[in-house]
Parts: sequence; C-alpha cells; structure tokens
Amino acid sequence: MKNKIYNSYAIGVSISTFCLTCGMEMQTYLTAKSSKLFAAIFTNPSKIEDTILSTSNPLGAIFGSIICGQICHKFGFIRGFQVICLLWIIGIIIAFFSSTTWLLIIARVVKGVAIGFTYASVPIYIYETIPPNSRGRVLSIGIFCGASGNLITFSIYNLIEEFVKEIAPIWTRLYWSFGVVPVVISFGFTFLIPESPKWLATNSKWETAADVLQSIQLKNSSGLESKTKDERIKLGDKHFVIKEYTSGVCVKSCSLNRLFGKKYIKELVTAILIQFFLVFTFITKLQESFDCICNACQLLTVDTKLANLFDISMRILFACFPIVVLDILRRKDILVFAVIITTGIMIGFTILFLFFSYKTSAARINWQLQRVFFDQTASFLLALTVLADVIYTSILLPSCWLLTIETFSSSSRIQGWVVSTCIFWILETITSLVFPFLLQILNEWLFLVISIICIVGLGFSIKLAETKGKSGLDSDFVLDSKSILQLSPTKSIQKELPRFAQPIEKVQANRAISTYRHNTINRFGSKNASLGSKRVNEIVQIQGESENKENQTTGASSEEEEGTSQSYSPASLEST
Repeated sequence: MKNKIYNSYAIGVSISTFCLTCGMEMQTYLTAKSSKLFAAIFTNPSKIEDTILSTSNPLGAIFGSIICGQICHKFGFIRGFQVICLLWIIGIIIAFFSSTTWLLIIARVVKGVAIGFTYASVPIYIYETIPPNSRGRVLSIGIFCGASGNLITFSIYNLIEEFVKEIAPIWTRLYWSFGVVPVVISFGFTFLIPESPKWLATNSKWETAADVLQSIQLKNSSGLESKTKDERIKLGDKHFVIKEYTSGVCVKSCSLNRLFGKKYIKELVTAILIQFFLVFTFITKLQESFDCICNACQLLTVDTKLANLFDISMRILFACFPIVVLDILRRKDILVFAVIITTGIMIGFTILFLFFSYKTSAARINWQLQRVFFDQTASFLLALTVLADVIYTSILLPSCWLLTIETFSSSSRIQGWVVSTCIFWILETITSLVFPFLLQILNEWLFLVISIICIVGLGFSIKLAETKGKSGLDSDFVLDSKSILQLSPTKSIQKELPRFAQPIEKVQANRAISTYRHNTINRFGSKNASLGSKRVNEIVQIQGESENKENQTTGASSEEEEGTSQSYSPASLEST
C-alpha cells in the first residue's frame, strides 16, 4: 500500500500509457501502406486485403471487449491490465516474424483484442477510482495519449524513410514492434497503481477498499484529512466505501442476463444509440481515407505527408480541450455542440461534392473517390476533413464516452459499458468494411445520407438527460426511509412502529380472548357455547377501556408513557 500512487492525475497518466500503445498501433498500417517500408516484406495488398487489414484492429477489439468484463469482474482491474500487456507482447511477436499479409492480419487481430480490452476497462477503472470532479479530465488524458501515439508512429515512419537509404526487412519488422516500449512501461505501472476500491468492496475486502479510497481522497483534497478519518471511523469501512458509489446499501454488479431485463433496458438502449450515432458520423472512416482525399485534391506525395502531419498535430492540440472543460460544462451541452458542428461539416461535404467537384475516369486500386477538386475548393475540403477529425477527437468522443458511462446505474455500469463498447467495435468493423465501397458507389450522395443521420442524432442528443453529478441510485438496494433509525434531540433511539404494531393492552387482551375462545371450543365443542360468552364480553370491555386510555395519552411524551402505561397480566384477567 505504501508504494502505490494515489494522485488522480498520476493514476491517469499511468493508465493512459495503454491508450498510447493503442494510438501507435491504430496508425501503423494507415501510415505505412503503399510505401517502400511496407513493400520490403509484403506484396502490394489487393483491395480486399487492404480493407481487411484496415478492419483487423476493430475486429479483434470486439473479442477484447467481451473478455474484458469477465476477467476484470473475476480477477480485478490490475490483473486485467497485465493481461492486456501479455496480449500486446503476443501480437508484437507475431507481427515481427510475419512474412505474409495474412500473418500480419492475425497479428493485428491479436493487437485489436488488446485495444478492445483497453477501451473497455480503462474508462471504468477511471470512473471507479478517480474522484467525481476529475473523471472527465483523466479520461481526456487517455484520449490525448491515444492521439499522441498516432504522432509517434507517424514520426517513426518518416524518420526511417528519411535516414535509411535502403530499407531492409528488419526495419519493417522493427516498425511493427516499437509498441513494445510503452507496453513495458505500462506493465511496470500496474504494480504502482491501486486496485479499484469498488472491485475490492464487491469481493468483501472492505478494509483494503477503505484504505485505497481514503488515500485517494487525502491525496486529492487539501485540509480534509481529519474529516475523512473521522467519517471512516463513524461509518465503518463498509459504509464508508458504499456511500462513494451508490445511495443504496450494496455495491454488487448485476449479471449480463439481468442487463437485458426490464430494469436496465432503457439505460442499455440509450448507451447503444449513443454509440450508433458516434460511429455513423463516419469521421473515423474519413481519417482512414485521408490519403484518398489528398489524392482527390491533387496533392503530391510530399504535400500529402505535410497534410497528414498537420491533421495529426491539430488532433493532439485540440485533444487538450476536454482536459480543461469537460468537468466544468454539462455533458449534454458539450455533446449537442459537437453534433451541431459535425452536422454542418457533413452538409458542407455534400455541397462540395455536389456542386464544386469534377468527375474523373482515373482508375486506381485503392482510390475510392471518382471526383477531383481544384484550388480553393480543394483547400476547403481538406480544412473540413481536419476540422471533422478535431471535433471527433476533442469533443464528440470524450463526451459520448463519459455520457455513456454515467447513463448506467451503479450496479449495471460495468456490464453495460462492456456491452456498449462491444457494439461500438462491431459497428466500427462493419463501417470499415463497407465504407470504401459505399464511397466509390455513392460518392457525394453518401455524405447526404451521413448528414441526415447527423440531424437525427442531433434530435436524439437534445432529448438525452444530463448525467453530470448523477447519483448511483439503484432501486434494487435502496434503503427504505421507513426503516431508518433516526436520532432524536434527546439522544434516545426511536423507531417507527410497523403498521401492525399495537399497544401491550391490546395485544394481551386479544391474546386472552383468543385463548379463552379456544378453550371453550375445546371444552364444549361449539363456537356458540353460551357458558363462555359472559367472560368474553367482560374481556372485550377491558379491551375497550384500554383503547380509551390510549386515546387519552396520545399527546403525552414518550417518557411519561413509559412510566404511566398500564398492562393487564393473565392473573388480573382471570380475577376479573
């Protein structure tokens, strides 16, 4: 415990090294395809092979999202992060020794499993470990590191091409293996960061969970040391942890089957629709087709490299934006703002393709666009593409992820996020497969379809409920206000009587009536035995007198009632 780091931002930077590795991997093929570095080992890929290579990371990420929920739920997040490192090592080894395109595809699928595992586990770990006022910033640090990974890969590629005159196969193998450096750093950080307090609590490790939670609170809040310690002593370890995650009395997570039940289905559908509109903006596909757009704008090879460098640099620069504002503004407002701008960008694409482009008959294997642009129109198209990339990375992606996580209640959050990220990668895989063909077939009309989807998404985002500061309320484990013990000003404990409770006079009188009737029935064999009717009437009269006494003492205090209340013993009833 003493060797762990508990500062929120230190934890965020440590975890973000996993996102850095993901960013490096997702840029490797986009940068190296159709280059001498790629051709040093692999033959020029066909159109199908090129599409599968582009889709291999999202395809593996589907399986990574699925296994994440099971491993993290059973073994904890620290063990899950170590599994991610193992997957990266396996994928890097396969890529290093691959000599055919299909072996490279297998390596990228394995790395994709690690990517899916990362993006399914890191946001949940951040949400369960980082204090509420810093969650948006720390999540944005991960997105910033992912964009930085894109730049690192792009820079490594250009350095190899610049300084290595004759590119031997070993340079290609090293290019696919540079990701091992952040993987080793990430593995070292797994021994320094604490386990999720909620996972510890779920496995009944209350003392350790309380220690971690208290240490994080003390490291991220000044002047609250005595208050935090007093609160833990007052509540006890268990309730000290529970109050941080839910307004209920349990921190258990629901099962995957229950997630599709009536209780959680609205949360799940909302999360899936958010992921749907996020993917079907097709901005990530524009990133993948950026070289094709540069070719359509008549850029030379050198100018294309400069345009790529500018795009990635702007992506990193504006990725700092959510670190500053995401925890200040409302999630819904940020999302609506991003969707409005995205809709305007897609309408701009539609107008440019419809009215300011020229058809071309040039046929290239990997060139999906059948339009060309000149002069100012080409510059405007490139500017719109870079702007769409910046809006997606800096605003749309972090706000959608944070809104999705906070949409789920405390008990459904882990499984809900796993399912929604799995849906995200399924949609990413489908769109990566079909987008090149749709762009080649539909051309300008594809952007009109995307614009309509964005307009519908805008209406949906306006209807969303705000999640900032949302309580972890869970109706399965909520405290009943009627059963809570309340402390009176005189420090005496009082509890509200249940609705079936009665004063002692009534209870004893009713018991005597029941006993006497039972005896008369047993003795004479009939409920209407007249021999016992007189005594029963006398006892009922006693019961009526006790009710009168109760009504007379209603306004008296509890202490007076304890001193003056009368009770009837069985002996007194018998003498009567």
